[in-house]
Amino acid sequence: MMQFLVAAPRSGSGKTTVNCALLAALQRRGAAPCSFKSGPDYIDPMFHRAALHIDSHNLDLYLSDKPTVQALYAHYSAGHGAAVCEGA
Repeated sequence: MMQFLVAAPRSGSGKTTVNCALLAALQRRGAAPCSFKSGPDYIDPMFHRAALHIDSHNLDLYLSDKPTVQALYAHYSAGHGAAVCEGA
């Protein structure tokens, strides 16, 4: 499975735009991507959903421990050809 991390040092850097473009490109190429967002955010996952027509999932190391985040990533990325995580 291909795995990507899209990150930037601050808000307003264009992470969500790049992430959505990457998700759409992967989907057009038949990679069946899934999407993740770091932290408790509800706006960016709506953009991910608009690009993919599937849910985006939050991975938050502040509110969850590492094994929980790893389990969520493994569960929601299973069966996909690519995973794209939008970080901060």
